[in-house]
Amino acid sequence: MDLKQTLRDYGVQVADGGSHRHVREGWIGVDCPWCGKGTGKNHLGIELSTHRCTCWKCGPHRLGDTLVALTGLPLPTVLGWKIKRGPTPHRLPQMVGTLEVPSGVGQLLRPHLAYLKKRGLDPQQIQDQWGVQAIGLSSYLQWRLFIPIHFEMEMVSWTTRSIGDDGTRYISAEPDKEQLHHRDLLYGEDCTGPSIVVVEGPIDVWAIGPGAVATMGLATTPAQVEKIARHPYRVICFDAETTAQKRAHRLARELQGFPGTTTVVELESGKDAGSADPQEVEELQKFLTK
Repeated sequence: MDLKQTLRDYGVQVADGGSHRHVREGWIGVDCPWCGKGTGKNHLGIELSTHRCTCWKCGPHRLGDTLVALTGLPLPTVLGWKIKRGPTPHRLPQMVGTLEVPSGVGQLLRPHLAYLKKRGLDPQQIQDQWGVQAIGLSSYLQWRLFIPIHFEMEMVSWTTRSIGDDGTRYISAEPDKEQLHHRDLLYGEDCTGPSIVVVEGPIDVWAIGPGAVATMGLATTPAQVEKIARHPYRVICFDAETTAQKRAHRLARELQGFPGTTTVVELESGKDAGSADPQEVEELQKFLTK
């Protein structure tokens, strides 16, 4: 992919390497969308050989996040991704109920912000990119992250994630409170292209970025397997524990009959993508740009 031409096609001002004091040879420079938008200082550089992105002021950024922030468009649109459908017919998920958001959903509060930062995530980015909100004091689902689930850019269900260590980590919408059953969907599906990384939960998706999808649990439904199979290049990256790895290999076997390739990856530095070293996460991100 010609990153320089792609950015220019979307109206982003790009400086060639050596044409500006902030842009080295082998790199292109743009105004950082996080700390220097409209300044003309080209603080953010993208290395053409590796697609590594780093800003002189605010540090490194992921390529997918950078492209989305610069263009204001979903990553598949920027990259011109077209999903190759598998041999099975495309079945729309069945409507099961009426979407109902729980009471008490609002802006991220201090405990929620602290939790996201502790996980190495940028709260503003998680809020802007994934629409995450919070539930504070409430008679139901108190002190949890509220995570909307989208299908074809419309919110059709939701799940929540505890910010504490006790109790159930994820609690999702009951069937009568969701338009489409969340277990028939892939979280993050709207931001996918030909290559996908399949993980267990939304936090793993946030850690990797657009192109990752979550099955929202270890067990996968036939509808989810069909959706995964539509992508010709698939990496399964479940938790490192034995049970999760067995499930990952089982899913890989279920995908053997579909066109494309499926690879199972076991992380070495953390039990999941949300706790892995940045270097391992970067390897997964590189797969998504193929």
